Amino acid sequence: EHAHGINSGCVDGVVRWESVPRCNPMTEQDRAKYELRKGDIVFARTGATTGKSFLLPDVEDAVFASYLIRVRLHQLDAAPFVALFFESPEYWSVVAEGITGSAQGGFNAKKLSSLSIPLPPPEVQAEVIEELSGLRRIVRKLEDGYQSELDNLEELRQSILEQAFEGKLTEPVAA
Repeated sequence: EHAHGINSGCVDGVVRWESVPRCNPMTEQDRAKYELRKGDIVFARTGATTGKSFLLPDVEDAVFASYLIRVRLHQLDAAPFVALFFESPEYWSVVAEGITGSAQGGFNAKKLSSLSIPLPPPEVQAEVIEELSGLRRIVRKLEDGYQSELDNLEELRQSILEQAFEGKLTEPVAA
């Protein structure tokens, strides 16, 4: 039986399952060892996205690729908060140390498991998640507005260039 192999297909915090490649786990034991579940967090072990993490909000019969690290929490309800920790400057400084301190420039499960993650009470976790979600919506709106303005400026630049090459920007010189 085939399973999805999570190694691509994550876009804007959503897994596009139709673009995730299918794979053949060797045995049921391997399948159980590598399966992904809702609430798992996967990390890029190497490459340009080393240390980048992704919280799986849902899973469609999937296993993870060998260059990923899977973290499964005992307290599943804490997963959204813990996933936010993996975006913090404290976490990224540990990733940077792991990359620069390693001959192969990667990040591994041992380094990840050595992290101490502050876990406040559930009600505080919920407040933090809600506040950050609101701030992200504001940032997204601002980014969209700036992108729209940049697009308009690029259109204006192209129009000016076109007019310049057609000689429409200069006035004729009187003789």
